[in-house]
Amino acid sequence: MTCVPNLQLSTLVLSRTHAGNLVLAFNPMLFQPSAEELGARVATVVGAVKGLPTLQGQSVKVPGEGSHTRFVTHIRDGYVTLPRSMYDTLQSKASQPA
Repeated sequence: MTCVPNLQLSTLVLSRTHAGNLVLAFNPMLFQPSAEELGARVATVVGAVKGLPTLQGQSVKVPGEGSHTRFVTHIRDGYVTLPRSMYDTLQSKASQPA
């Protein structure tokens, strides 16, 4: 495991399900430097977290990563997938006078 100053990483693995939780404890002083330094430190932390061992076929995701991946896909492909009920509601509202 990579050691990051002022950061403690610990995992709790549940033996029956082999599911894990990651708990991050930050020293508040991590957030005091400049925005550039903070960004570099966050990148270091994310790299350390993503470097942790995982179950086969699994990956480590950080908050916002899934939604960002979907956003990039929607921009690239030029459309957004909606549930049929939401599409029908939007069509209905669009056809009503303002």
